[in-house]
Amino acid sequence: MGFSRTGRIPALLSVLALAGAVTATGCARGLLPVSEPRIPPAASRAGHRDATVSHSPPVVHAVARKLGMGFIYLTAGPDQGNQNVWVIHHGSERQLTFRSKKNGVTSAGAAAAGIVVSDDQFNADDLGKVTVRGIWWLPTGRPARLHQGSSATISASGQIAFIAVPDAVGYRDSKNFELRIQDSFTSKSRVIYASPTPLSDPVFGPRHQIAFIRQPKASDYASTTVMLRSADGHVHSVRTGLANAQSLVWSANAPDLVVATWPLKAVAIGRNGSRIRLPDGWFPMCWNPLGSRLLVASETKIGFWKPGRPATVRVIGPLSPGMVVGTATWLKHRASLSVP
Repeated sequence: MGFSRTGRIPALLSVLALAGAVTATGCARGLLPVSEPRIPPAASRAGHRDATVSHSPPVVHAVARKLGMGFIYLTAGPDQGNQNVWVIHHGSERQLTFRSKKNGVTSAGAAAAGIVVSDDQFNADDLGKVTVRGIWWLPTGRPARLHQGSSATISASGQIAFIAVPDAVGYRDSKNFELRIQDSFTSKSRVIYASPTPLSDPVFGPRHQIAFIRQPKASDYASTTVMLRSADGHVHSVRTGLANAQSLVWSANAPDLVVATWPLKAVAIGRNGSRIRLPDGWFPMCWNPLGSRLLVASETKIGFWKPGRPATVRVIGPLSPGMVVGTATWLKHRASLSVP
């Protein structure tokens, strides 16, 4: 959900230090150069298995059982730089990636077609698909042909969106920040929006819309603009009421686009432009498959918020001690872990 090492807004912006560590989240300053990926010999094949790094589950077992039907895919770990992908289903919690400290998953999105990640294993956000054999690197499964992409996400239909920064590996001919999409894990990407200033947090919404965040000036760290792209390619800004929007949550069935900022403030923007403030101290993670309720987290707890009861969060229970949660997707059916 934003830039990790390559832009203004950190990839795990939705974390916002839910375990109390607020240092880098939501307040990165300056545009850092893109790092060349350092590819170890052991990672020279598509089926390379991650180094095993296991952590505590994101929530305590009693809470996992209360989260309802479906599959919740989320990033979680001891801190914002040490995240892995987990799935919560019918009370069970399973870790799907096993990244080492400071080289974790910076963003993830899930759909029936699979789980796409921006992965920091090689010290820059590289695109991959989570499979039963580890990370399958985009575009061909081979680490030697990595393509860098931040804020990776995927639509319900399997279309992938991400941000490519200037001179990114795989897109060296571009001097702009680019919002790119591709129709599958194996298809070529194409640019649908370009900007000389940083972009972040693309999210798919109803009717093939995409919202994302644009920084008006590379030197302006005090403001951002939420942009909305329609299915026909028309792009316009959205009035959010927030001077510095930092994270977005949306989905195909969501009634509202939810915009969040630090310190733990969020607003739900309806299709008619209406704005509803969420209770302060709660951060949006994802809509449920029906779009009827929003999964939210505080520094220590997790709960549900509904547009019909905007002043109230129904607390489900605590996060696991020492665990930080980040981006999430809630699916009705399981995401594919097959190798393309």
